[in-house]
Amino acid sequence: DYLVALALKSVRGEVPRLREETYTAALAHFRDREDATNFITIAQFMKGTFSKYADDMDVLIDLAEKGNWEILKKL
Repeated sequence: DYLVALALKSVRGEVPRLREETYTAALAHFRDREDATNFITIAQFMKGTFSKYADDMDVLIDLAEKGNWEILKKL
């Protein structure tokens, strides 16, 4: 998916920052695929970039690190 790839490039600093919705879509994409590495990468970026998500991202990162995908998919 083009936007997901673009979000990862943005997180790595390869392209400018994107709209917030692009990162939330990428987060959902990686959640649905149970891709912990990229899910955590996007969540950590969102935590540092969008202060309103800081506490939520801590919880989501913890769940992804523990492999609790069923819980994540219900949120």
